[in-house]
Amino acid sequence: AEQPHGRPSGMSDETEQLIRAAQNGDARAVQRAVASGAVLDAKDGSAFQTTALHWAAQGGHVAAVRKLLEAGALVNCTNAYRQTALQCCVFEGHLRTAELLLEHGATPELEDLVFGSALQIVRNEKPRNHERMLPLLLAAVERALGLYAEACARCHTAKGDAQRSEEHTSE
Repeated sequence: AEQPHGRPSGMSDETEQLIRAAQNGDARAVQRAVASGAVLDAKDGSAFQTTALHWAAQGGHVAAVRKLLEAGALVNCTNAYRQTALQCCVFEGHLRTAELLLEHGATPELEDLVFGSALQIVRNEKPRNHERMLPLLLAAVERALGLYAEACARCHTAKGDAQRSEEHTSE
């Protein structure tokens, strides 16, 4: 990805320091910038409009990604091309970073404007670690589908209970 070209107007020194720290994988500097009031999901001045989480994930900087997520960075925040941090780290083959993002709710099915979803990136681009990345992403999708199915079943059961209760009170 491209490096930031200038600072967006209105960006604070703390936020600029956060983005720079994330690019460099400096978890302590990330923590200091966050504590100083940096805006977690601010976009840099590049054409990609990239966040600190994207930069840290793309670089495979697990500790910096962890600090950002713990501070409340949006795991599925997108850049100008609708790429998430997960897509950026998958494209670069950073398995541990992908695991961490998935543990924090990253959605592997989201599609960007260039390569598609994280799953499509693994299948089509064959990044480093793709053999281990594919089962990881498929398991995350399977978990999400399982949760969706459970929610649908609970909703269906609740509707059935409500209908039976309504029928019982009308007798």
